[in-house]
Amino acid sequence: MNFSSNDMSRPAPQSTPSPPDLEKAAHAHIDDRSTEHDQTNSASSSNSHDAHTLAAQNGEPVVHFSPEDRDDPHHWPTWKRYGVVTFASWLNVLVCVCVSGYSTGQEGVESSFGVSAEVGTVGLSLYILGFAVGPLLLAPLSEFYGRKPVYLASWFVFVVFQIPLSLAPNIGTVLVCRFIQGFAGSPPLANTGGVVHDVFKRDESGYATSIYALSSTIGPPFGNAVSGYIAQQKGWRWLFWVYLIVFGAHWLLILFFFPETRSTILLIKKAKTLRKETGNEKIVAPHETERTQPGHLWKVSLVRPFKFLLTEPITMFSALNGFTFGLIFLFNEAFPLIFGPANGGHGLTHSGIVNLTFLSLVTGSIIGWLFTPLQELVYQRKLAENQGKSVPEARMACSLIGTFLLPIGLFLAAWTSYQNLPFIAPLIGAAIFGLGF
Repeated sequence: MNFSSNDMSRPAPQSTPSPPDLEKAAHAHIDDRSTEHDQTNSASSSNSHDAHTLAAQNGEPVVHFSPEDRDDPHHWPTWKRYGVVTFASWLNVLVCVCVSGYSTGQEGVESSFGVSAEVGTVGLSLYILGFAVGPLLLAPLSEFYGRKPVYLASWFVFVVFQIPLSLAPNIGTVLVCRFIQGFAGSPPLANTGGVVHDVFKRDESGYATSIYALSSTIGPPFGNAVSGYIAQQKGWRWLFWVYLIVFGAHWLLILFFFPETRSTILLIKKAKTLRKETGNEKIVAPHETERTQPGHLWKVSLVRPFKFLLTEPITMFSALNGFTFGLIFLFNEAFPLIFGPANGGHGLTHSGIVNLTFLSLVTGSIIGWLFTPLQELVYQRKLAENQGKSVPEARMACSLIGTFLLPIGLFLAAWTSYQNLPFIAPLIGAAIFGLGF
């Protein structure tokens, strides 16, 4: 253990101990109360509570990660950090699958309840509305309670509400369940960026962030491709029964294999362990005392997102990203018209085959993701030129090119969608859009 100026024993009322005295007192306190534990475990730094530092803050010993603490998510093995990010990103893919997969069974919903196409589309829109509202409330909770509890609770609700949707007796039930699913399924969309930050330092997170970005772009079109045959062969109700099975299995994976990554939560657990083993109730983690203050959750964790949304310019500019994300879902309406039997399209009669055309967007996104090493090279070069100080703008190098590809792809997909033109032409346009996205 490395102790720095920590007062772990009660100071004498006559005088204030000097820093060396504080350090001696800390060691003496721990030696008296945990000799047996130290004899067993001090030879190895792999223990969850051995590799840490204690620093005095406002007269209290505060526990921190040491520079090489393997409990610090930044110091986890590389394979574990990328595994955590990949799994969190895969959860993001799944919730996006549930978004667009609904479109493959929308006609069945409309015919079952005798509603118009406009009403049927509301089921897609309400899910996305839940996506928009959920992060404002659920994402801050992950900072207060930790990533894993929020994932477990929200994913459980997300899974359970597949059941009433599968058994829905009317369109109202469908619409309510879709909104709740979108709300409960939003943490992977909002929190995966936080998970990346938890396990990777700022200047080494380029590849991890690209995995998260890829999951957001391929999720919706991938959902159409994998759901089309289910809706065509088994009907729209079975579509959500399959989702129940798949998503339920992933809840178990979260429970048993997904670790907590939020450093403040890990330090609180470390502080509790030290308090128990040393008997020193003064040991705390950073911000631990603030969490017990009345109204802290409301004032900081829940109000702050709305404050940022309304006052920070960067959140206003991010509306462009939301607009682009919305364009992806317009393809859900456009591709059945372009390639299906109606509206003078290319005459594909099988819903599963029509939905396979969405793989063009997936292909374009993957091609764009393959340029990540080039983007990372540009960033690291700019970082070196700036003497190791971060250059956030350098992350936008490839995006500047992709911005021009978005309208080019849309233009090509729209103006080549006629039946007398090769069907591959609008697919190329969609792929170019996916590349820019």
